[in-house]
Amino acid sequence: MLSEVWCGGVGLGGADSLLTTTAAPINSLQQFRVITQEAGRADFAVSITSPSGMRVRAHVVPTHEGYLVNFTPTELGEYLLSIQFGGQPISSVPYRFTCTPGANAAAVRAWGPGLEGGMVCRPAEFVIDTREAGQGGLGVTVEGPCEAAINCRDNGDGTCAVAYLPTEAGHYTVNITFNERHIHGSPFHAYIAHDQDMKQIRVTGNGIQPHGTLLPPSSPSQHGVALPALLHLTVPGRGVL
Repeated sequence: MLSEVWCGGVGLGGADSLLTTTAAPINSLQQFRVITQEAGRADFAVSITSPSGMRVRAHVVPTHEGYLVNFTPTELGEYLLSIQFGGQPISSVPYRFTCTPGANAAAVRAWGPGLEGGMVCRPAEFVIDTREAGQGGLGVTVEGPCEAAINCRDNGDGTCAVAYLPTEAGHYTVNITFNERHIHGSPFHAYIAHDQDMKQIRVTGNGIQPHGTLLPPSSPSQHGVALPALLHLTVPGRGVL
């Protein structure tokens, strides 16, 4: 009896998900099992139709519990699979799955300041774009002087925002993989610097003013900075240096 026939496997799901459309990468071997041992003996037939309407060749292997079916999708789009046992379809509707572009790690892009550097105890942020890469798994790891916590937010458009929190200064390595392969530019190397306390910076010298320092050509001034920082000097006729 057909109620004793069970079908499941890559791209198909189990008997309780016959209408579920799943995905499989193009040019990849797909397999599914049809278990008929509780249904007795009968003729078995499988029909696979490609998105263009062509019949797809399937390799059927008898097993001790039923049959193992192998096939390779070579077209992008939705496939229909019909299975008959004893001349009757085992499901009232065909199984469905979608063939998608194969995973391409080289098509993944990443950018943002966190891939180059940052400051201690401040989130180092960057963006990853997988829209052109097909179906695959994304992986992000950060190696460095400390174990930096990583937060990843899916933007819902094929991109994700990533931030890691370094708590120690030093050199960090950011690994980004897609289907266990490094993307273009990975591993990235970032330098995390100590967070400068702006209150510790002092500027002294003749002519210091709140909104800039005017330096007459004949009156050189000396400036001392307690910690490394950028010092902007306003010079008449020359703009900001």
